[in-house]
Amino acid sequence: TVQVQPLNAASASVSALATQAQTVNGLTARVDPNAGTSGAFTVVFPDPGVVVTITFRNTPVLAAQILQSFQRAS
Repeated sequence: TVQVQPLNAASASVSALATQAQTVNGLTARVDPNAGTSGAFTVVFPDPGVVVTITFRNTPVLAAQILQSFQRAS
């Protein structure tokens, strides 16, 4: 599943998982370094102000491809 939510007080507990700075498809982001253990990519994009959670079961390959599809709208 893919969930996109605003970065605000309601998403604070989820966004707190994303502690590692990273660039995702050219966008500044923070990611959860434990994605392999938790079965979910939790990514905060601070500039547009969104939190993305992408869950997966056995392998993160498809979830990683979905994450790399995020880009700034023009």
